[in-house]
Amino acid sequence: MALLDIRLMGICATLIPVSIVLMAVYQRASTPIFQRVRGLFADINGKLNESIGGMSVIQLTNQQRRFQREFAKTSTDHYLAKVKDVTINGFLLQPLVNLLHMLVLAGLLLGFGFLDLSTIGAVQVGVLYAFINYLGDLTKPLTEMTSRLNMAQQALVSAGRVFELLDEPIVEPTGPVKFPDNNRLELDIRRFSYDGKKDVLRDIRFTVEAGAFIGIVGHTGSGKSTLLSLLMNFYPIQEGGVWIGGIPISRISRGIRTSGGIRAGLIGFVQQDPFIFADTVANNIRMELPLDQDAIVEAAQQAQLHEMVLGLSHGYDTMLTEQGKSLSAGQRQLLSLARILARKPRILLLDEATANIDSHTEALIRKSLMTLCGKVTLIAIAHRLGTVKDADQLYVLHHGHVQQSGTHEELMAREGLYKHMYELQHREKLAS
Repeated sequence: MALLDIRLMGICATLIPVSIVLMAVYQRASTPIFQRVRGLFADINGKLNESIGGMSVIQLTNQQRRFQREFAKTSTDHYLAKVKDVTINGFLLQPLVNLLHMLVLAGLLLGFGFLDLSTIGAVQVGVLYAFINYLGDLTKPLTEMTSRLNMAQQALVSAGRVFELLDEPIVEPTGPVKFPDNNRLELDIRRFSYDGKKDVLRDIRFTVEAGAFIGIVGHTGSGKSTLLSLLMNFYPIQEGGVWIGGIPISRISRGIRTSGGIRAGLIGFVQQDPFIFADTVANNIRMELPLDQDAIVEAAQQAQLHEMVLGLSHGYDTMLTEQGKSLSAGQRQLLSLARILARKPRILLLDEATANIDSHTEALIRKSLMTLCGKVTLIAIAHRLGTVKDADQLYVLHHGHVQQSGTHEELMAREGLYKHMYELQHREKLAS
């Protein structure tokens, strides 16, 4: 174009910087709109999932109209935000590029007429025709870039939450990764907080010998489940630490080692709200381990699950629904317990693992677990104090610190929170 006519090329070249400025303005103006559209779309999906999952509660409490109003409002907000998105696309993307193209074309014709009427530097009609064609070739990639910019902007906004998660710092072991030779637990948690402001646990110091049975009790919100989460190294401890076999828990291998051909884990954690996969009963117990049918049945029998499984339509090959909805809450807890026992852990953590189980089944499970005492270190959280009264040592948590400790007999012999809780539960049991 410069070889044909440098003056007309200057007129065409104005399209490039204007388009760049246009893209920068579009990116700045569209980002908050895209963020609102994606956020409202996530809210719509969340409300749909919540409404379907909690349909029975919604119908039970007659909240259909309220949920309908909230969903309608969210959908309307999403529609209005989407209209803004379409509007800004219409003004700042391809239509505006086409308008600029027409303005540059008009400038070419005006420049041609001005130069042609002048006595010096007249432009031939063939040169003008070539410039008009070149201008079309120049506009096509700019139009394509603006359409791609729209998709790229939406993708960046949609991935924003993922980027936030990826940018979270990864806590690496401070030294070489090791595997402890014994199960001796040492806890020295001087302070732990989730948000760095309010302490959840403080001044918790005790030692658990290998093979011991420890009970953790206390009121709701006293920090019992948080304590087990720290034993699993789910969160870093701000001040203090946890050691297993003299090795800081942050330096212990999280993997599973092979010993004598049997893969054995270090810590097994039975959570209060277990997660069940949409798979067979056998695969929910087996997971990643190459267990044969006999090992699966043995774990199920230990967890008092075997008889229930035999009553299913296809036994251990019965397909479970999403999150185990086809099972009762107690059956899901038993299945989670069988899954952990199949791994033959050296340390077993139980977070209200029998809360949704009837007293008879709980007694059988407690009997099975007691056979592991001396071989496996047991640490159990329980609201029903009868579940852990046979523990070697009991620790009573209150507002994040250990208020009392001792055996059941020692704690009942003196006034305190444990005795009050036990007598209250005993009176309620007698009254029922």
